[in-house]
Amino acid sequence: MGTQSHVDDLSQCRDLLTKHGVLCSRGFLAVSLTDALDRASNLKWPLVLKIVSPDIFHKSEVGGVRLGITNYSNLRHSYSDLLKTIHEHAPSARISGVAVEEMVPEGTEVILGMKRDPQFGPVYLFGMGGIYTEILKDVSIGIEPMTLEEIRKMVKGIKGYEILAGARGRKPAAIDQIVDLISKLCQLVADDPLLREIDLNPVIVREHEAIVADAKILYEGREPNEVEYFPLQESSMEALLHPNSMAIVGASSDSSKLGSRLLRNIIEHGFLGRIYPINLRETVVQGKRCYAHIGDVPDPIDLAIVIVPRSSILEVTKECIKKGVRACVMITGGFAETDREGQVLQETMVSIARKGGMRICGPNCEGIIVPSANLCADFGSAIPSSIAQGEIALITQSGGIGSALLCYLGERNIGVSTWISCGNMADLEISDYLAYFSRDPSTSVICLFMEGVKNGQKFVQALDACANAKKFVIASKLGRSKLGAEVARSHTGTLAGSNEVYEAIFKKYGVLRANDVEDLVDLIMAINFQPLPRGFGIGVISGSGGLNGMIADTATEIGLELPKLSDRAIASLEEILGVKASNPIDEYTPKATSVYEEGLVIKKCAEIVAVEPNIDTVILANGGIGGKLAEIYAKAIVEAQSSIRFQVGKPVYTIWTMSGTISHSEVSRILYQNKIPVYPSVSRALKVIRALAESSSSQAKDIRKQNNNKK
Repeated sequence: MGTQSHVDDLSQCRDLLTKHGVLCSRGFLAVSLTDALDRASNLKWPLVLKIVSPDIFHKSEVGGVRLGITNYSNLRHSYSDLLKTIHEHAPSARISGVAVEEMVPEGTEVILGMKRDPQFGPVYLFGMGGIYTEILKDVSIGIEPMTLEEIRKMVKGIKGYEILAGARGRKPAAIDQIVDLISKLCQLVADDPLLREIDLNPVIVREHEAIVADAKILYEGREPNEVEYFPLQESSMEALLHPNSMAIVGASSDSSKLGSRLLRNIIEHGFLGRIYPINLRETVVQGKRCYAHIGDVPDPIDLAIVIVPRSSILEVTKECIKKGVRACVMITGGFAETDREGQVLQETMVSIARKGGMRICGPNCEGIIVPSANLCADFGSAIPSSIAQGEIALITQSGGIGSALLCYLGERNIGVSTWISCGNMADLEISDYLAYFSRDPSTSVICLFMEGVKNGQKFVQALDACANAKKFVIASKLGRSKLGAEVARSHTGTLAGSNEVYEAIFKKYGVLRANDVEDLVDLIMAINFQPLPRGFGIGVISGSGGLNGMIADTATEIGLELPKLSDRAIASLEEILGVKASNPIDEYTPKATSVYEEGLVIKKCAEIVAVEPNIDTVILANGGIGGKLAEIYAKAIVEAQSSIRFQVGKPVYTIWTMSGTISHSEVSRILYQNKIPVYPSVSRALKVIRALAESSSSQAKDIRKQNNNKK
C-alpha cells in the first residue's frame, strides 16, 4: 500500500478545501496555550476547541471537544482542562495540538466523505453527521462518474432527507449548497490521485450555506497500482462459445471419472462441431478416436476443455498454444482457491496463455453450455438432458448454483442463450462476459451469481455497456455479511468487495439485485414471461378474504399500492359478484358461486380490473382451490391473461399458496406453458413486482418500453 499520512484537523485541511471553493469555519492549530491566546483575537467569539491527534478518531468520546468559549478567561481554562482530560482518557495518544475554531451557528449536521476503493476508485458517502454517524448509519453512496442529477439523488437517498427538506416546520437546509459541495469534492479528488480518504464531519447545513466544521484527510505515499488490463478479442469469445472444433484434454472411458461424464454430456447433447478426445493411455474413448496429445490432432482446434491433474497444467497449456487453440475451459481445480502454490501456478498458467494468444475460462469451473450450438461442455450430473434455447445468459462463479438455475428454469419452460461457469476468473472474468453479452443479439437478460470482481472499473464499464444496450442485468452478490465475504474468498480466491459499494453500483446502472437463487429465478420468470409493471399499482382478485388481507398488508409494507377502483369498475364487478367490490377483490360470493367452476368469474373480474388506469399489475391469487377445480381455475387465468397481455399490455401474476411444490403440478404446467408467473407465497410475488416497478433509471425505462412492445 505504500506509506500513509494523515491530515488530522480542519486547520490543516483548510487550504486544500478552500482552494476548491469549499466553505470552512475559520480557525487555526494551536501548539500551546500561549499560541491559542495570542491568535484568538483574529477570530470571532464564541470559539470551539478540538483535540488534534492521529490516534483519536472520536474526539467527543474522550472529552476532546469544548464548545461555547466566549472570552480569554474561558479559553485559558478550557484549553488546560481539555489537555488534562485527554491525558486521563487517552494517555498514550500523540497530540498534534488543539484546533481553535469559530463556532459555526446551529444547523443540521451531515457527513460527507470519500474513500478510494482499490477496485472501483473514488466512492463518496453522504449522510446525517456528527456524533450519530455510526449509530444511525443513515448514509447513501455514490460512484464516479456522477452528474449533478446523480449527486442530488444521492443526497435525497438518505432517510434523514425529510429533516434537511424542512420536516415539521423546520427551515429547509441548503440542498443546492450540499450538491455543490459534493461536486467540488469530486473535483478535488480528481485533481489529486494520492488522496485516499476524506472525512468531512460534521458539515453544518443551514438555510443558505453548508460549512465544513471538521475534517480528516488520508494521503497515500505513492501512486495507486494500476490494475492490469488485457484486451479481449471477439474471436476468442467466439471460439469459446461457438467453436467449430473442440478437444477434451483428459477425456476418459472410465465412468467414475469427470472426464468421462464431460465427454458423454458433449456427445449426448449433440454438439454440432468436431470432437477430439485427448488421453495419453487410450486410443478410443466413447466411440471416438483418441489422441495422446492435442498436437497430434490433424485438424485445427478452436476450443480446448481441460480436465487433467494440476501438475500437468503448464505442459497442457503450452501444447494448446502450440496447436493454435484460441480459447480454453480450464475445469481443473487446485489453484488460487486452495493455497499459495496454487496461486503461483495459476498466475504462471495465465501468463503463458496470454503471451500465446489463448484466453481461459476458469480454472476451477464446471464448464459452459450454449444451446444454440448444442454445446454442453459440463461434467455436472444434474444437468438436464435437454436445455431449451432462450434469451437468458447465466454467468455464475459457482458451478453448483449454475446447475441448479438451469434445472429451475427448465421446470418453468425458460430457455437460456448461454451458461458460463467462470470459476476463479484467473483470466476471463465476469466483466468480459458482460461486455460480450451486451453485444449479443440473442441475449436480452444477463443473470449473475457472483462473489467478486478483479477489476472494478472494467466491471462498471461493462454494466454501462449493458445499460446502453438495453439489457436487463440481475445479480446475486455473495459477501453481504462479513462471514459471507470470508466464504466467498475461500471458495474462489477472489476478494469479495464491499457490499455497500456494490449496492451503489447496482443501483446506478439499474441492476436488479437478488439475495439468493430463489430470487434470481423469480425475477427471471417475471421478466421472461410478462410485460413489465409500469408503476406500483396492483389489482388483486382471489376467492379468499384472508389471502387478500395478507396481500394488502405485505403490499403496504413494501411500498406497493392498491388503488381505489373507479365507479365504472365497481358497478361492473357488482353485476358479476352481487356485492360492491373494492381492491383487493373477493370473488367468492353467493351470486358468483354458480359460475365459479367454469372460471368465468375470474376472467371477467380480471378484465375489468386490468383496464383501470391506476392498476399496473393484475394479481390472481388462490388460497384454497385444489383438484380438478384448480385446473379449471388455471385455464381461466390463461384466458384472462391472454386478453390483458395483448390488449392492455399489463402483466398478470399468480399467487398459488396451496403447495410449495407447485412446480410439479398440472396447474403449474398449464401456467408456465402460457408464460404466467406462479409464486407459492405472497412475499415472493410482491417482492418481484416491487423490484421491477422500482427500476426507474433511464435505461430501465427504455428496457421496459422495449419489452412491452416485444410482448
